[in-house]
Amino acid sequence: MIRLGDAIMTGYGTLATIKIACMFPANAYEFARSGTPDSYIAQFESWVENDELLRYIISGTGINMPVKVENISYG
Repeated sequence: MIRLGDAIMTGYGTLATIKIACMFPANAYEFARSGTPDSYIAQFESWVENDELLRYIISGTGINMPVKVENISYG
C-alpha cells in the first residue's frame, strides 16, 4: 500500500509525511559522530534503495514510530 498511495480503512489512520531538514557536518563538531557528508548521504540512499524500516524517535517526547525514507535531496 505504501507504494500505491494512501487508502482509508475503517479503524486505521492514513500514512503521515514528515520532512526533515538537517546538516551533514563536514567539519569536526562535538555533537557530530565521525563521518563525511558523503557517508551520511550514502547511508540515506542505501535506506531508500533497500526499502529499510527505521525508527523515528524524538527524545523527551512520546514520538517513536516506524518510518521509511522515500527520498533524499541535498545541496
